[in-house]
Amino acid sequence: TIELILDNEADFQRILVKLVPKGFGLLGILRVLARVGEVTGNCDRLPVFLNSSLLGSGFDQEASHLIHFIERSKAGFYAFDAKVDYTVMSKVAYVFSGGLLTLLAKAVQL
Repeated sequence: TIELILDNEADFQRILVKLVPKGFGLLGILRVLARVGEVTGNCDRLPVFLNSSLLGSGFDQEASHLIHFIERSKAGFYAFDAKVDYTVMSKVAYVFSGGLLTLLAKAVQL
């Protein structure tokens, strides 16, 4: 592989110039997708946090209604009527990473 790179140094540099910005763009997309999954996870944990904060000392009817409302609203990000959580986004990140590595491998073969 190293001989191939040395023989086609100009082609390799041209390929890298094209792939590096696309790689950074893909990494940015992966970061956004990870944050989307994190926000949905935080929305899932919010009722538990409020339950421990608001109902810790005793039962409060209004706080109980608020917690039940948040649970029933099912807040978070959805795609095609499916809740997008961190586990789904990590699987998407693995697929994108595999695609990036495939593109890099194809570039090295040229």
